[in-house]
This record gives sequence, structure tokens and C-alpha cells, in this order.
Amino acid sequence: MGRYVIPKNNEPEALDIYHCVLDDVRTSLKARELARRGVAADSGTTRWMLEEGKPLWDPYRLADALIESIEIIDRLVELWRRFDAGVVPSDQFDSDLEFLVVELETWLAQVREVSPGHAQ
Repeated sequence: MGRYVIPKNNEPEALDIYHCVLDDVRTSLKARELARRGVAADSGTTRWMLEEGKPLWDPYRLADALIESIEIIDRLVELWRRFDAGVVPSDQFDSDLEFLVVELETWLAQVREVSPGHAQ
């Protein structure tokens, strides 16, 4: 199996990074498990945005919330770039990846909790 390559001229998205983590022989089993969790959180984020965020939230509030998630993804992309370039060692990558995945999972849980359609 060849190594996953992010298409040129595209800004990588979270799923691109998780795919890279899953496909790269340099990543640990822990990192691969975290990538799987990241895929689930990313999918949950997309589903929340389509089913609750866009139809139920004020556009400005939604924009603010999405900016928070985008900032997490931006840090994920930067972490991958630094790991891929050999700047971040594997153990630090695992630790930082875990922090970011948990941060995205927490963000998703929080926006779901305060969604207007959420049962209290």
C-alpha cells in the first residue's frame, strides 16, 4: 500500500490528516487509534453542523462555533506537518494528537449540549 498523499493545491482537511496518520508506517498504534477517534469526531461535527447547527443556530453564533473547530483542525494540520518533517518525535506527536482529538470531541459534545433542539 502506498503512502497517502494530500493532493497539491488543496489545504488539508482533518480527514486528510487522519488518513495520513493511519497510512504512515512511522505512526504508533496509539496514534492510529486516535486517528480513528478523530474520524468519528470529524464525522460527528459534520453531521451536527448539517442537522442542528445550520438549521437551528443563529448564523453569527454558528460562525463563532465553527471557527473554534477550524482552529483545532488548523493545529492538527500543523502538528502533522511538523511530524512529517521530522521536527516532532513520535511520543510527542501521540501526546499532541491525543490533546487535539479530545479537544475536538469535547467541542462537539459542548455544541450538541447547547443546541436549541437538544433535549434537556
